[in-house]
Amino acid sequence: MSAVSVRCYRAEHRTTYRYSEPVTLSHQQLHLTPRHLAYQRSRTHEVTITPAPTYRRERTDAFGNPVTEIAIESAHSTLEIVGRSNVEVGGREATRGR
Repeated sequence: MSAVSVRCYRAEHRTTYRYSEPVTLSHQQLHLTPRHLAYQRSRTHEVTITPAPTYRRERTDAFGNPVTEIAIESAHSTLEIVGRSNVEVGGREATRGR
């Protein structure tokens, strides 16, 4: 990526669940991680989860997108998920036929 054509973006996404009664088991699939592409590079990225998950796994789905799978196996009344990313995006040529 040429330094002239690169733009930097900072993104933050927050999801908060508030339950009317305590939940004892929660399974989630998070799509918050920027995808690595020829014209896009993640400088920093983090996903914070409160309460802390008892299970966490990073994987790639069938379309090439990063996915974070989590499970929380203890009673909780709220669940907060925050994704923060700093991404560099460079120019790309127009694609024909799309």
